[in-house]
Amino acid sequence: MKSISSEEKVLDAAFFSEKKIAICFNLCNSGWMVQKAFASVGIEADLFISMSELDTPSDPRWNDPEIFSLPEKKCFFWNAKEENAHLYRKKMLFPVGANSFFNVLRLSRHLNKNYDFVVGITLGIIPAYFSGKPFCWFATGSDLRQWIGLQRPSSYVLRRAVKKACAVFTGRDEGLVSSVKRYHLEEKTRYLVGFIPELTVMEDEIVSKQLKLKSDEDVLRVFMPTLHQWTSVREGHPGRGNDIFLRAVAKIRQSGRKISVLLLERGEDVNATKKLISELGLESVVSWKREMTKKDLHEHMLASHVIANEFTFGAPGTICLESMALGRPVLAYMNEWQLEQGMPILNCRTESEIYEALLKCYDRSFMVDLGRRSLKWTLEKLSYPYLGTLLKEAMRSAL
Repeated sequence: MKSISSEEKVLDAAFFSEKKIAICFNLCNSGWMVQKAFASVGIEADLFISMSELDTPSDPRWNDPEIFSLPEKKCFFWNAKEENAHLYRKKMLFPVGANSFFNVLRLSRHLNKNYDFVVGITLGIIPAYFSGKPFCWFATGSDLRQWIGLQRPSSYVLRRAVKKACAVFTGRDEGLVSSVKRYHLEEKTRYLVGFIPELTVMEDEIVSKQLKLKSDEDVLRVFMPTLHQWTSVREGHPGRGNDIFLRAVAKIRQSGRKISVLLLERGEDVNATKKLISELGLESVVSWKREMTKKDLHEHMLASHVIANEFTFGAPGTICLESMALGRPVLAYMNEWQLEQGMPILNCRTESEIYEALLKCYDRSFMVDLGRRSLKWTLEKLSYPYLGTLLKEAMRSAL
């Protein structure tokens, strides 16, 4: 990206100060990420949130202050299922009926009347599209790999919407690149090395916990918070490799080394995973937790020596990047393009590769060094100003 003169910066600031920007999203923290990226380049943006995965306050993430605390920014919830949603101390813009098409149209009309540019994240692209305003799209994975190709009304709208987007931001793996080509999005797609993680701890705390773990007991503590999806391979979604990982863990145990594994009860194949654990004789090694708040997730990451993520896609997801930003070594599969970006990761895909990667983590000095390099890489490569500059370029081309 070229540098600009002082005069151009003044004109640039004046141009964007007159524009009203909205961010529509339905994934925890993703909208905050984009809002902070805009703020880093001097642009304010409002948030409109569809928490489609958080339909009731029984979900523990409703109580996560890191997700819902935005006292200094405008933040509007829409598509809330609960009539008493005002108890969450946020202005409920459209509190009638979850996931209703009527609500999407109401939001779209509001965007059309009050905003100049819209950022749609995942299915937030749909109200962005119907607003009739210029918009860009953040595709975070399965929306572009899989959802866009389904035979359902929302997928049909999604296919129409991407044709109108002025820019598409996404990660880079085989499934995503394939979809970009299939829907002729090559010219408007900007590949990102990853999405900026939202953290709830400070760097000095990360370092202190690294040092504590370095001299810890000889049990290797592994945390795998990944969704359980592995019994069937669908088009655009190769599963997540949970079974391959567990077979490697069984091999570690057979070698006489001590290991403990923490899993989350999330995903369609939880029962299949539990059955496999029993077949492999890993009941005494594996423990389970229900889904947790973002703060609790980060605390469990910090209490673990290494994080196991996905072994199929070839690009980092939120779990991978947040783990790295917390100074934790990560076991996952990354494609060649990702590795060329200098990702310090334990790259593995097969049972034998995962086994060898786990063996390396018994060397605490190696583990701590890799964790430090992971933290350094995320701080260098996932900067808000970089993403904010890309967003400004997209807006400039559309307005």
